[in-house]
Amino acid sequence: MKNNPFSIKSLVICFIMLTTFTCANSQTVTKLLSNENPHLQGLIIEIDTAGGVIYFKENKLNVGELFSSKKYFTGLTNFDSMELLKITRDSLLADFESPVPNYVHSFYQQYYKKVPILGAVFTEHSLGNNVIMTSGFLVEGLDLSTIPIINNDTAFVRSVSHINANTYEWDSTLSKPIGRLVIVPYTTEGPLGITTVYKLAWEFRVIAYVPLYDKNIYIDANDGIVLKEISNSFLGDFNHIYYGPKNDLDTRYKYVWWKTDEWYTVANDNTRNIYSTDYSGYFDPTNVNTKNWNYDDMVCSDGDDIWANDNWSATSSHYCAQKAWDYFKQTPLNRNGMTGWGRHVRVVTDASYPRKTGYIQKGSNFNSTNDYIYITRRDELATISPGNLQATYDIVGHEFTHGIIKNTSPLPNEMISGAIDESFSDIFGFMIERYMNNGIIRNWTIGEDCGTISRSMSNPNSYGGASFYMQQNFWKNPLNTSFDFGGVHYNCGVQNKWFNLLSMGGSQIINGQTRVCGGIGADKAARIAYQALINTTSYSGSNTTFDAVRANTILAAVQLYGMCSNEYNQTRAAWYAVNVGPNIIPCFINNGGNGGTMNKTSLNENESKIILNKILLFPNPSSNYITIVTEELNKNLNINDVYNITIVDVNGKSVFIDSYKDISNLSINIEGLESGIYFVNINSNHWSKNLKFVKK
Repeated sequence: MKNNPFSIKSLVICFIMLTTFTCANSQTVTKLLSNENPHLQGLIIEIDTAGGVIYFKENKLNVGELFSSKKYFTGLTNFDSMELLKITRDSLLADFESPVPNYVHSFYQQYYKKVPILGAVFTEHSLGNNVIMTSGFLVEGLDLSTIPIINNDTAFVRSVSHINANTYEWDSTLSKPIGRLVIVPYTTEGPLGITTVYKLAWEFRVIAYVPLYDKNIYIDANDGIVLKEISNSFLGDFNHIYYGPKNDLDTRYKYVWWKTDEWYTVANDNTRNIYSTDYSGYFDPTNVNTKNWNYDDMVCSDGDDIWANDNWSATSSHYCAQKAWDYFKQTPLNRNGMTGWGRHVRVVTDASYPRKTGYIQKGSNFNSTNDYIYITRRDELATISPGNLQATYDIVGHEFTHGIIKNTSPLPNEMISGAIDESFSDIFGFMIERYMNNGIIRNWTIGEDCGTISRSMSNPNSYGGASFYMQQNFWKNPLNTSFDFGGVHYNCGVQNKWFNLLSMGGSQIINGQTRVCGGIGADKAARIAYQALINTTSYSGSNTTFDAVRANTILAAVQLYGMCSNEYNQTRAAWYAVNVGPNIIPCFINNGGNGGTMNKTSLNENESKIILNKILLFPNPSSNYITIVTEELNKNLNINDVYNITIVDVNGKSVFIDSYKDISNLSINIEGLESGIYFVNINSNHWSKNLKFVKK
């Protein structure tokens, strides 16, 4: 028998070499958010690696494919899985510049060896079955055991000994919390900088009453060390003032045959669902979740619905919550309450129990979870009185927004994610106050109606906050969670200033360099901020960054106003002006193969003054033709102007380019376009206008 050249010894050597090669390559994990990822070439337009957003080309990725048939595109292994958390759809109303985008958002939770990774949520944004963008971060290359060394009971005892409270929730309910195994990011700072490792932990939500405590506590499942605590309460420290006589307090009437008819502080008009009380039995946290919140059991009632000064703390708080609900529902945001589907909100005004104003969510499932806003006195040691109650439009609006965030894209109330959370709440607290002043901006401060300002959005430095990222003497160390949960009420000034600049325009000097942003108006800025809030999720636990929220605001600007629109460019410029992200570069759109590119930059001040005041596309949506309707033609325009029209799809590809001498009532055939959203730029030598339409 001939000797086989591949002897057993040779096979062993080959096996060792092959194993070594395989192991070496297993250490080089494919990164989904890497420009070097070979699987993504030809599929993507751009990757924002710092912000966690990928823009996909049209018809290159279907919903759900990324984590199934294309799982090898990512750094996920056989130990990893992505489970669908929820699917949401945009609730934005159409206006003449931003029709309903009809985006569908699919949220996925990452699991490692069937254990959830805290905050590792990834989102697909799609039109139909076509994924247009993704946002979020994956935890790639994990290698740890998910078998705990200490059990649930031991971890629970450790958490209780750490908190060391006198009275706990389970003292009355007799139901102690049961922990769940999770993988949490554990961040430390050492000689080499900030590092994050992932640890297996037991998670418990512990509620104590003496002293007050409501946090998720994480106990290392291997050695019992307390890894972190994340607060479930969003606390403020503000004052109060009445807004004078009002005649539109939303109350509920009930006929009772054996006594005088009654009206109650329950809002049920125009989809509102708000229950308010100033009864201490409802405020006392030992009772608040067990009381029957039927309106006929509440003490805030009146026989003729003319309240005057009766129950003034409950009616004032109730009215502000009512207006916060109205802002989100009646503006283009079109959100129905904190949940989006109208679940009731409970507003409790302090009558006896000392607690800071804030928002809290109690309960753990669909049937038992409730949203509470606590409105208390400014000084916990003072007697509650007019001028001391914290029921202002911006404060209650701030707390109402915390509830939206908690029900939509929960952000841990600590470190950078906590600062982002506080800023989103400041932004919409400001917008609710503006809404109640008929769109007039009276100021950019929070709490001024109470006589004590807590923060300024236009000048955060004036109240100790940072006006830009890492600003010397104002930036607080996010890792020092013993101080304001990592400076959340100070570092929120970064995003607050971003919103102020995006709304009004302006500049900041950073390291001797003037950074400029052109304003787009508060309404548009708020729409971008809200859409970013919907897009933003907390990834890697508390490691959400300003880069991530920047990427999501840019994503929102694309979704709402189009790639390379003025809104898109100014969103980027505003972030650069607060020291987050790179400098804005000229935004180009492919000129459809007609040679070169078309530079799409913002207008200068003189040019912007002579934009056509209103141009509409009609009908919108449309299947055959769109017609340009010029309702208010500026007479100062040069009659010799040539009007250039470019239509671009959601991927930035030009699908129509032409020039005209007259655009009034001009019709353009769109029968050949695929169904979807398109962005139209109309420009001449003197002005430019961006519009949007939907092709049915």
